[in-house]
Amino acid sequence: MLGGVPIAVSYRPLTGSALIYDPVLDGRHVTFGTSGLLFDNNLVMYDRTSESLWSQMMVRGVCGEYISHQPALLTVTQLSWAAWKEMHPETTVVSFDTGYPRNYNVYPYGDYRAIDSTRLLFPLSFSDMRMAPKTLVHGIEHNGIARAYSLFDIGAQADRRAINDQISGRAVLVVYDRVNAMAMSFDREVRFLKNKGNWKNKKLTFDVADDGSGGFALKDRQTRTLWNLQGEPVAGELVGKVEGDRLQRIPEAYTAFWFAWAAFHRDTGIHGR
Repeated sequence: MLGGVPIAVSYRPLTGSALIYDPVLDGRHVTFGTSGLLFDNNLVMYDRTSESLWSQMMVRGVCGEYISHQPALLTVTQLSWAAWKEMHPETTVVSFDTGYPRNYNVYPYGDYRAIDSTRLLFPLSFSDMRMAPKTLVHGIEHNGIARAYSLFDIGAQADRRAINDQISGRAVLVVYDRVNAMAMSFDREVRFLKNKGNWKNKKLTFDVADDGSGGFALKDRQTRTLWNLQGEPVAGELVGKVEGDRLQRIPEAYTAFWFAWAAFHRDTGIHGR
């Protein structure tokens, strides 16, 4: 539970993928466990209500009562602890005191995640050689169209980036910070309050900006409003006027190794290629 809302957090180090689901299925709050099974090196979970099997990156039930059921995704961001703590100073942390002797401060797979590593621990059903297998990508899927953003390519151009893009008619913003290994995505179309109580929809275009104290912020070109990394307008014309008080995050977006993203999104495009 987080803020009274049930969530299911899943992470698979072999594919570098973290996803968060809404665990309320057909009105029932189910809990998930690790089945010990893998598909394309990716996590296969089970739910304790029906013992159905679930593929993490396929985002669906693959066996049992919930076969083909797709849980709603909730937004997730992978980034350094230092950056998260700065953004959310009141954060609490899940205890490492699990009752088991495993040391969670140590990555257990050696150089497995190195970008030049081609080592996989288990067979892969599909390979896409357009990028090195262990390239970290930020992937987005919308209306069945998938696109991958190579964090290596983006970081080679600048330490901080704001990428304005469009996927299957949806205006998206990908924000990247190399130092904190952070990538997140927002919907660039906002609904905001105009004069005399009228609302207007507008697609904004963003650039990296300074937050006034040397930190990372965003500024849209249309209104010159300043936005923080939580998508909130903090200075300028749109403060207090945006529906929902912030840019909307894209739930169907997360970070993973390229080999895994490509295996589960076989027709994926690659930004900039």
